[in-house]
This record gives sequence, C-alpha cells and structure tokens, in this order.
Amino acid sequence: MTSALGIAVIAMLVVAALRLAPRIAIWRRGAPAAVAWASGLAAMPRRYLHDVHAVVARDPFTGRMHALVAGGLLAGSALGLIGLATPLGTLPAFGWLTALVFAAMLAGAVMVGLRRRPPTPKRLSRGAFQLLPVLLLAYAAGGAMAALPLSPAVNLFGFALALAGGLGLAYQTGAGPMRHAVAGALHLAAHPRPGRFDGGLSTALQAVDLADAKLGIETPADLPWNRLLSFDACIQCGRCETACPAFAAGQPLNPKRFIQDLAAASTPGGDPSYAGSPY
Repeated sequence: MTSALGIAVIAMLVVAALRLAPRIAIWRRGAPAAVAWASGLAAMPRRYLHDVHAVVARDPFTGRMHALVAGGLLAGSALGLIGLATPLGTLPAFGWLTALVFAAMLAGAVMVGLRRRPPTPKRLSRGAFQLLPVLLLAYAAGGAMAALPLSPAVNLFGFALALAGGLGLAYQTGAGPMRHAVAGALHLAAHPRPGRFDGGLSTALQAVDLADAKLGIETPADLPWNRLLSFDACIQCGRCETACPAFAAGQPLNPKRFIQDLAAASTPGGDPSYAGSPY
C-alpha cells in the first residue's frame, strides 16, 4: 500500500497549507525586505545540512535524532508520493525501501521520546511539544506497516495510523512544534543576514536616523517580514536559554521566552502556546 501513503501525504499537505495560511498573512504584514530568492533557495540545502546541522550536532544525541526524524519524514513522504504517482508503488522492493526509510524515522522518533521522558529537561518546552513524539511514532510506524507487503488488514491499520499521526503533525504547523519545520526552511532561504552563512560576522545593525518621525520598533509590523518569519522558525530547543549568563544568574531575562513573546506580539489575540521556562 505504498501508493496509499501518497494519499496520506497529500492530506497532510492540504491541512498544513490551511494551518499555515494565517501565519503567512502575519508575515506579510511586516515591512518590505529585499530577498534574493533564487540564490537563497539554491543555498538552502547547504545551509540546512551544513550550517544548521553543525549547530545541532554539538549535542551528538540530538544531531542523530534530528537527522533520522527529519530525513525519514521528508524521504518517506516523498517516496509515498512517488509510489502514488508512478507504477513503482506496486513493486515489493519499493515497498521495502519505503518501510526502511520509515523505520529510520521510527528510531529517531523513539529518541525524541527518550529526550522528553520525565523529568523533561527544563530548557525544553512542554505543552504541545510533549505530543510530538507520539505523532512522530504513529506516522513512522504506520508508514512502515503500510509500505510492507503484509496482509491487507495490517496494511490498512498502518495506513490509518500513519494518516492519524501525519494529520496531527500537519495540524501542528499552525501553532506548535512543526511550525518550525516550514518557517525554519523558509527562514534559511530568506535570511536577513545571508552573509553569515559565508563566514560574515555582520549583525546588520543600522544607524538610527534621529530625524525620523518614529525611532525604533513600536509594533511587529515595523519589522521586516522576514524578521517576523524568523520568530516562527524558533523550535524552542532552549540552547540560547542555557547559554545565557543573565538567565543563569537569575536575572529577568530568558532569550527563548523573548523570541516567543515577539512571535506572540505579532499574533492577533496573542499566542498562548509557549510552555517553557519563564523570565
């Protein structure tokens, strides 16, 4: 039933698009910003696989977990669409390949659960993030079961499990952990400081013109749209929190909460989804 997985993936894409539409509208309220889309999109794979993963891999366990989950989810979903669109979906060998990819994702999903087992480290946000391992496990296990040449009953159960987990993941793109997956990828392409990926150290700070009618930032809409996008790219991993000397000293500052407050300030009615450490 590899081809059936393609139907689940299409349903996931539809739900994700519906959930992301309000966030895209929020980004569009920001000030204009010039983005070199062609070069940004072309550089996105390298920025993701090299620059971002190099930071994640500072914690070897997290690096392996991230590679298995992200790689398995993307590759398994792509194989599902290929199986639906081509005759490959009827070949047992293709089913075994798809199941192997989902098995790799399953291993990563187990690692996500182990990382969040009680007592969950304080730097990790809880709330909807605690549901993430369950959804990843369901999508990965269901995808493997649906792809293998097993009995129709097992395939059907696997498809239902993958659909449930996949739709849950897609729903979380609107307000939850999976919003980072989409916003983070777009942020790498539309980054306000693309030179940082080439070794540049510029902060892109601009001198204040004291003749302006308004100085600084008053509302989120005063920020460039790709800055608003960058707030949603935050995965709330807590690395900035643990590295912040002010937070460690008990001062009223938490960089992770600060970024989430900026994301909430750009959201009509606020965003109550933050479930991490306070200031």
